[in-house]
Amino acid sequence: MRKLLLLSPLLAIIFLSLINTPASKTSSQLTTQPIGKNSAAIKGIVTTSGGEPVSKAMVSASRLGSSEMRTRRNAVTTDDQGRFSLSNLPDGEYTIRAYKEEDGYPDLTFSFYSEAYNAVHWPQITIVNGTTVEDVIVHLAGPKGGRLLITVVDAETNKKIREAQVSLTHAGNPKTLLISGANRSDYSFNLLVPPDVVVDLKVSAPGYRVWHYNADRPGGETKTLRLAPDTTKELNVSLQPQK
Repeated sequence: MRKLLLLSPLLAIIFLSLINTPASKTSSQLTTQPIGKNSAAIKGIVTTSGGEPVSKAMVSASRLGSSEMRTRRNAVTTDDQGRFSLSNLPDGEYTIRAYKEEDGYPDLTFSFYSEAYNAVHWPQITIVNGTTVEDVIVHLAGPKGGRLLITVVDAETNKKIREAQVSLTHAGNPKTLLISGANRSDYSFNLLVPPDVVVDLKVSAPGYRVWHYNADRPGGETKTLRLAPDTTKELNVSLQPQK
């Protein structure tokens, strides 16, 4: 009996602690996110203007935010049937764009291209309550662009210049500036140009004089640069070292 009396204070403490300890939450009591929140998707297919599915095209969703600036959320590549799925998109309004540069369809997020394709209308999709939107059709912007293949060499040594840079604008419109370094493994350039648009082209490199297409022509000839849709023009540019 004495032992029971000695232990009773301890038992009382244990008993009180059990009463005051919050019970573990059951699965039904845990806070959960609504199904589909921040995980909606936009699904569809990319085609040419003629309706042919386009595989390996890049597709992106741009959201119109409170700052009124469209922000590219993510990008995916279409499968062999031209189909895509843009996932993890929160509620909001989206513009869906697509391009495939290797086939002549430029990325219109650059003003150098978008100014020439201003009649293109991309699908506008609104996601509400995390609901996935399917069967969206995205047509690549046509017609196809022209293609410039440019090789830049030292005028004295005839060696390729690795640090060369190409600048392109629509003639008389400096806001359409596009600048590119060499984008091929041999330090040459493979660039799309909007079709039937007169463009200004200059080539530069550290330690060399700037070369202008419409001025530095053989014999002082002046000529504009304009490419028809789906055509290719090769240029071999020799830069003069600065003395």
